[in-house]
Amino acid sequence: MGAKIPESVLVVVHTDDLQVLLLERADHPGYWQSVTGSRGRLDEPFAQTCRLEVLEDTPPPVPEEEPVMPDHLLRLLPEEIAEDLALSPSDGVARLNEKRRLFAKFNHPDGVHEDFRDNATIRMTIANLMIDEALRRLDA
Repeated sequence: MGAKIPESVLVVVHTDDLQVLLLERADHPGYWQSVTGSRGRLDEPFAQTCRLEVLEDTPPPVPEEEPVMPDHLLRLLPEEIAEDLALSPSDGVARLNEKRRLFAKFNHPDGVHEDFRDNATIRMTIANLMIDEALRRLDA
């Protein structure tokens, strides 16, 4: 191996909101640095050196897996949702509110992948209507 070329690059990798990638030094745990490296050849463009150093020092991107819709989000019929809620004439206010919270824990649109939010919204809407109706019956 030849002598190291004394021309280096320091690459700052950042997100749009300016979070900066730092690498922990293997030879000095607890010490962090940006991506750095030296040119491989005197005629190597600095931009290429930067690309090569980033590829060398960072793991390859992990491809995102296609999300799989949970089975319960496919249950959109009122009868299916009623079965999931397990409403009972003996449910009081506290129990109905508990069932609403528990249902929302697994079905709220904010808690599911964006591809499944329409189904979650349908389920939450129907469940809330059913629980609201059960609460009205208690007041009657």
